[in-house]
Amino acid sequence: MATTKFLHTSDWQLGATRAYFAASGPSVQERYTHEQMAAIGRMGEIARSHGCDFMVVAGDIFETADPSRRILAQVKEQLAGISCPVYLLPGNHDPLDSVHPYRAGTGLDHVHLLDDTEPREVADNVELVAAPVYGKTAVKDPVARALKDLTPTGGIRIAVGHGQTTAYDSADHRFTIDTGHLDELADKRIVDYVALGDTHSAKATDPMGRVWYSGAPVPTDYHWLSTGGGENNSGRCVVVTITVPDNASADNPGRAEVTVEEIPTSDWVMDFHERDIAGDEDVEVFLDKLRAYPNKDETLIKYALTGAVSAATMKHLEEELDELAGVFAVLYPSKSRHRLMLAPAAEELSELGLTGWAKDAVGELVDKAAANDQTATDALNLFFRLSRQRF
Repeated sequence: MATTKFLHTSDWQLGATRAYFAASGPSVQERYTHEQMAAIGRMGEIARSHGCDFMVVAGDIFETADPSRRILAQVKEQLAGISCPVYLLPGNHDPLDSVHPYRAGTGLDHVHLLDDTEPREVADNVELVAAPVYGKTAVKDPVARALKDLTPTGGIRIAVGHGQTTAYDSADHRFTIDTGHLDELADKRIVDYVALGDTHSAKATDPMGRVWYSGAPVPTDYHWLSTGGGENNSGRCVVVTITVPDNASADNPGRAEVTVEEIPTSDWVMDFHERDIAGDEDVEVFLDKLRAYPNKDETLIKYALTGAVSAATMKHLEEELDELAGVFAVLYPSKSRHRLMLAPAAEELSELGLTGWAKDAVGELVDKAAANDQTATDALNLFFRLSRQRF
């Protein structure tokens, strides 16, 4: 039986920067970039240890089409250490236009840019058909266009594309790769496997497991724990094995067997916590969730707490979060969704000893904060912080 095994990855996003990295100091950005590069080396080792014939990168190698010289030098160093051929597909972040960093070649004999849709032989009886992204403007179903004139083959054919599919349809319809059509092509053996990039969570888009997103090798966005949404299965690659009968031919293509194994490539974690807070017990549950993370220096946490708490509870929460912020790579509240209000108890207001206009002003802030006035909530929080410093 004819067979091939290869590693499918995508969405390296090399050179990616995030504003919330800067909030925790420059070391987080540097360590994140280092992790992205290290993941390439790990995938090279995975390809070697699994006996892969080649590696395909299904788009968005770089965050932009004009990465820094330092990023280019670092990725070249990692690619040079990979022992099998590597095929790079331009994606929407690094489209195949005049400024693509590898337009003139990669400088490495075993690393190839997938810059056209012509089938290319990558191993005995194995060919790749690429659907490179040519510009920032999306083309509807670029994979179908690349495959439209092809007929069944007795060998193995793999398509490589980048974009959203009907299974992941987005509101703006930037990309539309029809997975139903790809299933039909796979049934006819016009293509045996479709390696996709753009969605950063690893997942098959068809029940037969012939069309896959590999997921990003290092998380790039948050997993929304409350809903299971967001980037919920990244930090991995997939190793694909395709086998066809020895007697397969164009006239009698037979049936391809496809198996896919997900393999972790990074320990970094990005989680988004949303919780309703009604008092001390809820605060401790949230804090215990944070304390339980094993590798905090490789963990990025965004949180959104809603509800109202006393001044003492708010003080305790802020102190604990300040301490934890020192050990997490990133720990910060969502600007748009964090709405934890301060609702000081009567005795807490009394202990301040306020009289006259000051007492009236604080009382007015309390009333407005209770009515979800964020400005009043922020002012009340600041007032209690300053009062704690004074006393």
